Amino acid sequence: MEAAFYLQNRHHLTYSPAILAFVSSIPGLKQLAEIVVRVTFFNQFVGGETAEDTIPLLETLRARNKGVLFAYSVEVDEHAGSSGATAQYRKNVEEMIHSIDVAADFEDRHALSTVQGLSGRKTWVALKLTALVPSADALAHFSEYLLKTRPSDGLVHYPGTPHSTDLDILSQSNPPPNSSITAEDFEALRTLKDDLERICRRAKDRNVKVIIDAEHTWCQPAIDAFQLSLTREFNSFRSSNRASEPTVYGTYQAYLRRNTMHLLRSLEDAQREGYALGVKLVRGAYHSQEHKHISPYEPANVSLAQSRIKEAGSGFPQHQQGPRPPVWDEKWETDAAYNAAAALMLDLLRRPNSSIGVLFGTHNKESCDLIIMGLVARGLANPIDRSGSDNESQRFWVNNQIVNRISFGQLYGMCDALTDHLTNSLEASSPVVLKYVPYGALRDHVRHGSQDIRKRRSWLKERSNMMHSHGEGRRTTFNRREVKLLLPMPKRKEPIKDAEDDDSGSEPDFVNVDFDFFDPRPIDYLALKRLLAQLFQVDSEGFQLNDLADLILSQPLLGTTVKTDGIDSDPYAILTVLNINIHKEHPSIQALVSYLLSKSASNPSAHAALQRIIGKEALDSSNHVGLVLCERLVNMPIQVIPPMYRMLADEIKWANDEKEPYTFENYIVLSRIYRLSAFDVNSMMEDEEQAPTGGSTKKRKVERLRPQAGTHSFHQEDECIQKAGPGPRSTFASHTLDYEFTNRQPREGEDAFGLDVAGRMMVVPASKFSELVQALGEAFPVPS
Repeated sequence: MEAAFYLQNRHHLTYSPAILAFVSSIPGLKQLAEIVVRVTFFNQFVGGETAEDTIPLLETLRARNKGVLFAYSVEVDEHAGSSGATAQYRKNVEEMIHSIDVAADFEDRHALSTVQGLSGRKTWVALKLTALVPSADALAHFSEYLLKTRPSDGLVHYPGTPHSTDLDILSQSNPPPNSSITAEDFEALRTLKDDLERICRRAKDRNVKVIIDAEHTWCQPAIDAFQLSLTREFNSFRSSNRASEPTVYGTYQAYLRRNTMHLLRSLEDAQREGYALGVKLVRGAYHSQEHKHISPYEPANVSLAQSRIKEAGSGFPQHQQGPRPPVWDEKWETDAAYNAAAALMLDLLRRPNSSIGVLFGTHNKESCDLIIMGLVARGLANPIDRSGSDNESQRFWVNNQIVNRISFGQLYGMCDALTDHLTNSLEASSPVVLKYVPYGALRDHVRHGSQDIRKRRSWLKERSNMMHSHGEGRRTTFNRREVKLLLPMPKRKEPIKDAEDDDSGSEPDFVNVDFDFFDPRPIDYLALKRLLAQLFQVDSEGFQLNDLADLILSQPLLGTTVKTDGIDSDPYAILTVLNINIHKEHPSIQALVSYLLSKSASNPSAHAALQRIIGKEALDSSNHVGLVLCERLVNMPIQVIPPMYRMLADEIKWANDEKEPYTFENYIVLSRIYRLSAFDVNSMMEDEEQAPTGGSTKKRKVERLRPQAGTHSFHQEDECIQKAGPGPRSTFASHTLDYEFTNRQPREGEDAFGLDVAGRMMVVPASKFSELVQALGEAFPVPS
């Protein structure tokens, strides 16, 4: 049989930088490296090398009722020297203008002859300000200056909200004294202002919307200042007869504590100054970096209840006092902030003569469904009568009055299932879903692509794996993982034949089965509970499996499920790890720790070892312990286990690279055993010998398969964990303890029914884990 491993997004995102750097340095292999990149990462996530190259993709997406958000994705290489950086950022500026022309030309061609009855101009352009300056330091230094000098707003958390006077210093001849803004920074900022105005003027003239991307908080005040200036000028009711549709959109990040008040301040300014506000609402993509960055100030101690904007701010997480990072700690807080902001946007869209425009940038299906239901509840979308149709899914028509002022956005090459869900749920005269399509020359992606690859990897983590002890807000749609495994499995037994018809020398027939490996998903909840109940057997009720399954699903980028019938089918196997120290207050983990310590009490050596690693004092220490949960259906082949362990080891490494709490001193692996008595063995052999497929060959075969009385592992990998390791190490497991289940029913000799099952725990030092993963692969290779 042939085994096939198909590398998918996860390995591409992680290993591409190192592979590119290594292979491109070898003479003669650069071209080969570019071929590999083109057919993997580049084709998966990049629309083409030039804006014109993306036109076929734009046509394909438009035919599927999808628009595009263009993004020229080549950034400035700040290590290339001043001349190289200057050349690149000037090229970026011109390419932004060129992409606007390409987008406008595409929309002009579709203006009269529409596809599938669609109209509207849904090819937009994204602007990344750090790519439009020679060095991002200019924006960081300007931001530092603004935080010190702009008028204070006591309600807005760091990094504050812009003020109309922010750009006044750029009209001066020299940088402000006593600031970190250098002469080079000052010149770059003045040039940036001119370039942005030129870009937005072209967008206004060609009727193309532009989106200003948000970035790290240490650059954001400067970005906010330019954004405010551009929206006031190019979204003004006085500047165009298209007043109800903003040309310039700014990005609002729900994971920032400031987002509530910052958004409301922007709405106030738009109403006061007479311009349309464009809002790109996202959760945010830099949580792990921002969470380590303590805010330099906190908002004044003024309650929202005392503010005149109390009603509009209800439903948002509230600000907390004291030194805090600029982002929310818990993902549920970010989810609450996002969903409340989305509801506010829908309320504003419903107003007569509303001039708000909103792009909901989200890969979270729950948020998307809430927005769809919000549109319907506010009368902004209406159910389509499908009587007589075979299509049972409900669809809604988005009212023409808002269709050009509301959109959803997802990254190209990711979350296609969610994008299709939206396009299948919403019909409109113009596409309401946009794919964020980056483009750029392959050689530039090879040269500059490492940072973008890491951001894609970071995006996956930030959207779905902000580590917390609770499972709220985890419901996100995920893409297929990295491996598909083709393995032989026995066919189901045929009806029993007569003994004389039996070919006793024949081998059993096999069928090929695809095993697909996925991240844990919310749809797996009930199946995970069943697998956990199988692992803990009669003691499972003591571990609050509802909460334990939730905890597993709260870290969806760590751990693997195995399925055979697509991503929405039930998993047949699960492997994951939970940090016992981090989750020590979680009810399920508390119950498990108490349970394991009680089970070891009869074995002084094992009990002492467990006290050292999961006792009360140990759980308060920095020596963290990983609880490995591995369970599968009984007929699953052992060959699925090595890839699962290999992926788990990779994911732990990736998490540690991003400073997440997965650095362990030890792992505790939970499993099961069964025991056979001599009576059990003889009974099994008698049943087998009496089967109607006898003959002398069959009898010899049955005797050859006779099991041994004694203790046996339920899972073959346990034998590998306990076997002798390489070098002087005796076993991978430093301690192994078999124990009786608390609620085990007494077995009464020959009248006992079923297997005598018990539990097993194995302690594996983290220093041996990588060797164990390698040993599993060698012990249970995929059949060829």
